[in-house]
Amino acid sequence: MAKSGRDTILKAHELRDSGHLDDARTLYQSILRKRPTDTEALIGMASIGRLNGDRQTAKKMLERAYAKHSENAQVLIELALQQIEVGKFKNAEKALLHAVSKNSHEAGPYLELGRLYHHLNDPQRAIGVLQIGCKRLPRNVALLESSANALQMVGDWVDAIVPYEQAISQCPTSYSLHYNLATTYQAVGRFAEAAQLYAKAIELETESVEAKSGLLNLLESTGDFGEPNRAVEQVLSHPVADPAYAKVVARVCKRLGTPQAAVGYIERVFEQNEHIQRSHELILRFLLGDLYERLDRVDEAFAQYEHANRLSPSTFDGNAYRIFVDSIMSVFHAGRAAELSVETVHSDRPIFIVGMPRSGTSLVEQVLSSHPTVFGGGELNILPNQIQQHTLGTAARTNVPFPECFRQSEPERSLALAQSYVASLDEHVAMSGGDATDYSRITDKLPHNFHHLGLISLILPNARIINCRREPSDTCFSCFATSLSPTHSYSNDLAHVATAYREYERLMEHWRTVIPEDRLLDVQYEDLVQNAETVSQQMIEFVGLDWDDRCLKHHESNRITLTASADQVRQPMYTSSVGRAERFQKHLKPLFDALGE
Repeated sequence: MAKSGRDTILKAHELRDSGHLDDARTLYQSILRKRPTDTEALIGMASIGRLNGDRQTAKKMLERAYAKHSENAQVLIELALQQIEVGKFKNAEKALLHAVSKNSHEAGPYLELGRLYHHLNDPQRAIGVLQIGCKRLPRNVALLESSANALQMVGDWVDAIVPYEQAISQCPTSYSLHYNLATTYQAVGRFAEAAQLYAKAIELETESVEAKSGLLNLLESTGDFGEPNRAVEQVLSHPVADPAYAKVVARVCKRLGTPQAAVGYIERVFEQNEHIQRSHELILRFLLGDLYERLDRVDEAFAQYEHANRLSPSTFDGNAYRIFVDSIMSVFHAGRAAELSVETVHSDRPIFIVGMPRSGTSLVEQVLSSHPTVFGGGELNILPNQIQQHTLGTAARTNVPFPECFRQSEPERSLALAQSYVASLDEHVAMSGGDATDYSRITDKLPHNFHHLGLISLILPNARIINCRREPSDTCFSCFATSLSPTHSYSNDLAHVATAYREYERLMEHWRTVIPEDRLLDVQYEDLVQNAETVSQQMIEFVGLDWDDRCLKHHESNRITLTASADQVRQPMYTSSVGRAERFQKHLKPLFDALGE
């Protein structure tokens, strides 16, 4: 194609991508008059048809392109996008997998397949395909950033660091890369570096409220209250209420005992902003609900929680989840160890803290990590990622997901999985700025690792497991009233969260027949907050350590927790969250019915 022709197609793409569809169509049509089989122009016209809702034109143009270039990456991507438009996700996946196989050195197919898996609420598969793309195209900024974003979204902060750093080395003036790496450094406790990156992001985009708010939240989290106090005072007095400041305003006002001021600010945000991005509105609704609850405005609080959950409808399938739990119990039954020849790693360093979200897992970890020889790892996706890699490793032969991929004995793979897990714990400590040799225990607080306890007990038989329990209705309502990640989509519906809770209970009852008593400890949240010293000592003894009084001063730790319990664990233990659901009783009939209470 001559340079002028290439310039025309690039201009057409630019106009389309910026929303100037009519102008883009004119250019694509001018190209097709000269070159009727030009693939890029045909796909451009197909995409404009799709974006305008003109499916007939979109399909016609795609068919013309497909007839000439059926393995072209852009042709297959457009085919997938049209299939997504009509809800045919399997067809879309098939097209994108074909695009990846035939165009392995183009970024587009990996990026679109990753987006599809995210849309289907399958973040681990999204991460897997994006990481494969990064290996094949290690200097592609879009792939590096998308891979890091995907890891960050599931809380896999440590693994997100390297792709962000590599992307910044390729694109040192990117605001988004600096901002996202700042949040990642903050998550792993590298606070000085996080502050520097927030400052750099602000330098790159001086009007960025997002980065300014991020820096203020960092200072608030580390106990440097001066600047947040001053900034929030100015923000509250400003006539314009910006949604980006809502979180730090709420945190500072709660700390200062002035939640009504934060309520007024967030209410002004809604009054002044007719169109708020859905993800931002969701956070604002949960914040406002929490503030109303603190002010004992219970009905208004529930209305906000309910509204927030409607913004993110549940994709949870209770029947499918029951079948999944059944399959776990079938694969990892009480006689499983005797059936298998499994190579194990006899490290006693890992402590797995599991349970439903909002059951006290963060508080338990904060108590344990206040011991000088315990490193608080946070919610680590190490094991799920490695299980996904194990599944992918067998996919060429069987395409069998967890737990069925572990039904057959594979001693070498089991040993490799255990060794990789323990090595990854040490890497996590190092990436967080610590020295793994300083710690005899490392916690992994990913709540839904309760799915994997059978595997853990086989490959890491000396690991300790602490199961966190809380009164069922309090647990379920707290999930409903919290902005959890998409992997917990059951939390958006009261009946669904009850189903998930009962399946968790059923699976834990099964594990008590599988796992030795000296490797599994149940900790009741209500007992912990009411009898802190006794239960804390019991936990420290269970993990094989000598008592240290610092475990009773967990709120004085400089460790930051990024979960929904971040502010709670920085306070002395309190009992006001016990019986939380009772205050909302008249709104919770679907929950009580589903729980059988």
